[in-house]
Amino acid sequence: MASVVNPTRTIVPLMKEEYAFGFMNEAGVTTTNFFTGSIDEASTYYKERLILILRKNPWLAGKLEKDAKNSSVVNLSFRSDIDESVVDTLLVIDKSLDINRKMSYEQICEVVSLHKGPGGFVENGYAILKSGDPISKFTLSPDSTNGGFVFMPSISHVAGDGHTYFKILSMLVANAEPFSLEVCRQQAFRDAHMAIVGKEQYAAVLSTPLIMNFMGKMIFGCGRCKVSSFFVDPAKVEALKGLSKAGGDVPFVSTADIITSHFAVLTAARFFLYAVNLRSRMPTLLSDDHAGNYESALLLDPVTYASPAKVRQVLASAVAKEGAAFMHMGSGSATTGAMPLPGTFELMSCRLGMVTSWVFPCYKGDLSFGGCVHELQLPVMQDSASCPFSVAVIFRADKDRLAVLYVSKTIFGETLHGEDSPLSRETCV
Repeated sequence: MASVVNPTRTIVPLMKEEYAFGFMNEAGVTTTNFFTGSIDEASTYYKERLILILRKNPWLAGKLEKDAKNSSVVNLSFRSDIDESVVDTLLVIDKSLDINRKMSYEQICEVVSLHKGPGGFVENGYAILKSGDPISKFTLSPDSTNGGFVFMPSISHVAGDGHTYFKILSMLVANAEPFSLEVCRQQAFRDAHMAIVGKEQYAAVLSTPLIMNFMGKMIFGCGRCKVSSFFVDPAKVEALKGLSKAGGDVPFVSTADIITSHFAVLTAARFFLYAVNLRSRMPTLLSDDHAGNYESALLLDPVTYASPAKVRQVLASAVAKEGAAFMHMGSGSATTGAMPLPGTFELMSCRLGMVTSWVFPCYKGDLSFGGCVHELQLPVMQDSASCPFSVAVIFRADKDRLAVLYVSKTIFGETLHGEDSPLSRETCV
């Protein structure tokens, strides 16, 4: 429940998971979008669109604040009296942010990560809590290679997950009708979350041994990650779906199931995290329009990621009824063949991996407007080269094509293009 301090100022208590180490330590959810067209036209367009969006969602101009009574609690504070001056603080024209289509993905991330100008990422939760900067930023910068421009929306991960982010992006589409997202947090989510993923699994993801594993790989990991980004090949995907269906274990598999299995098998991870949106699995508690971090991670292992059908079995295990638990690592040996959770010492050192999908039904991959054409969208990972373990991001590169970003020290080159690969050989950047 939100607290109204005065008629124009609202305080929303965040969920404990949102101001714990994980989300607070992450930079904002960010994409880089390449356009042809005039940056001056874009500036006018986005200023008009953002005013409309902010009037429905004034929390986007809000700030993180420590609770007045308990300094360990973090709240989202915002004003409801939105005018053009508020938009001027969020929409940044930064001509010193030098990004263009000819750069490699690593170069784009490095430029954004090291940039000291006003545009770019929303910094991590700790930084903006200290600085008092808003939780969102929308940057425009020129693209010198084609006379176009780059648009970089960024929203603090403390304030919302990928679903929240792409809900906002969907309102930037020309002629879209902005609508209000429900920003007041459902504090009952924590218990419902633990019930659906399992208490032991929930504890493992937040455990000290796993954090030590992350930190150890970050500090002592040898070499830098390489980034591969390829479009998904629809013909290969359909062929792989046909093979899975012919196996008879599941009625269908999704494109994400195929990509997840492909990447996870290559990582050979003992502890593999598959990020999932939980809104649709808790319909009495959450709607599709709840802003916040209502996501979790399924825990896959070499058995449950061995094939797309195995991944689908885990995902389907919690759809029979609301509140049903996933049969994944540590709980699904009888139904999905899942392995036990690693013990303390194994969890401190085992191989890790993760996949997340940035493909949401609300966003169709095209932000074109007027004389400005949206050519490509890329997810941006801050300092991707030093990622402590292998990560894959599935995303909508444009209105017609899906793509995948693989960040890894060991998975690149021809390794990605075996017989079971869903990837084309056409790179995004």
